[in-house]
Amino acid sequence: MLIDLDVETASERKVRDAQDRFETSDLAFHQRVRDGYLAMAERYGDAWCVVDGSGSEDEVVELVESRVATLAWSNV
Repeated sequence: MLIDLDVETASERKVRDAQDRFETSDLAFHQRVRDGYLAMAERYGDAWCVVDGSGSEDEVVELVESRVATLAWSNV
């Protein structure tokens, strides 16, 4: 499951006191990481579920739960 969100919004949402190397990297780095994950999701689409992460926390949780439920029922 990939929760996709543009890097600018993700940067605004991240925990401000996080000081590890990944969290303090510039937006260009985060864009490359996002692009890489989206490319993998496109290439191996059957194995990936991409969810729009731009909504509120509750909206994203609802989308994830819905997709998981759909996947669970499709395997019964």
